[in-house]
Amino acid sequence: MFETFSPGLIIAALILPILALVFTREIERATTFSTKRLSSQMLLGIFSNSAKDIQNNFLNQTLQVYGEVKGIEIDANGKTVVILESEEHERNIRCVIDPSHRDSMQGLTPGKMVELRGMCIGMIYDIVLVNTEIIKQRFLPTFL
Repeated sequence: MFETFSPGLIIAALILPILALVFTREIERATTFSTKRLSSQMLLGIFSNSAKDIQNNFLNQTLQVYGEVKGIEIDANGKTVVILESEEHERNIRCVIDPSHRDSMQGLTPGKMVELRGMCIGMIYDIVLVNTEIIKQRFLPTFL
């Protein structure tokens, strides 16, 4: 009348629902806080072509943008701004560096390739990212 179950089957029956719950929560969290990764040229092209896409997909979203540093400035509020180069467009991407990430700027100079992550607040003339952190930086080869 009673069948015996192997210990492995019992353990699997207990663990699988827990793992399913954990993975479901991780997937929800990943999609909720997803970061869009784009080149500076791609982002500028999207902003130039469609204001509707900007409102729906980029405004108040975390973006990870990579490109060549055109310059580094201090704005009117004393904040450091990294400007990404734009070869095809008149506009640039202005990334206001979060003060807690200034240490990661050491060695950053115009001409270097950089990858940054920040919150897109829209476009006045240039695209503006705030609370930006530097993910990585590397030299741009001069022969390109």
